Amino acid sequence: MSDTSELTQRFVPAGPPIRRAADFMGWLDGLLDRLGLEAAAFCGHSYGAWLALSYALHSPARVTRLALLDPTGCLGGMSLRYRLHAVPLFARPSAERTRRFLEWEAGGVPPEPLSLALACLSGEFRGSKIVLPRRPKPGDLQAMSVPTLLLLAEQSKAHDIRRIRANAERLMPDVTAAVLPGASHHSLPAAKPDRLNQELADFLG
Repeated sequence: MSDTSELTQRFVPAGPPIRRAADFMGWLDGLLDRLGLEAAAFCGHSYGAWLALSYALHSPARVTRLALLDPTGCLGGMSLRYRLHAVPLFARPSAERTRRFLEWEAGGVPPEPLSLALACLSGEFRGSKIVLPRRPKPGDLQAMSVPTLLLLAEQSKAHDIRRIRANAERLMPDVTAAVLPGASHHSLPAAKPDRLNQELADFLG
């Protein structure tokens, strides 16, 4: 993909490498400090939702509101078929394998071009290692008071959205859950952008 190669050429690593979840938390602390923000609203999709939730648990006073878009690693495990389809990405990562995997999960709905290009970058940086998410402890979720919006993709192949929703409503004291019809995990945000934007605007506004 030409977009992927262009993005790769412009990518310049800076700062110490991220090796564990605590490094992410420190990076976000520093980012808010540099921006002069005492607190902010956070929104994340998939792995990004895990990062956003982890930061809300790490520094709840700095997170005013939290929006989680079909989150993974937060409220339940991934489905077996999703993990099996992802095996080639770990065995022999490449931009092409990443593209095929995302398009399989999206079920015919074209992923947003820039999101697809950024995701394919993971196959270009062979030496990088992902920080594997650890699901938060139930007690930590039960103690969290940050207002949270949980938006689940109706056709997500990543997990059982009914189980994710049930766990959220059971464990999180201030959560509002909704389902985005016709969306899959990796077709977000391209699928149903008007509905997604309205849900986020109503919640974050």
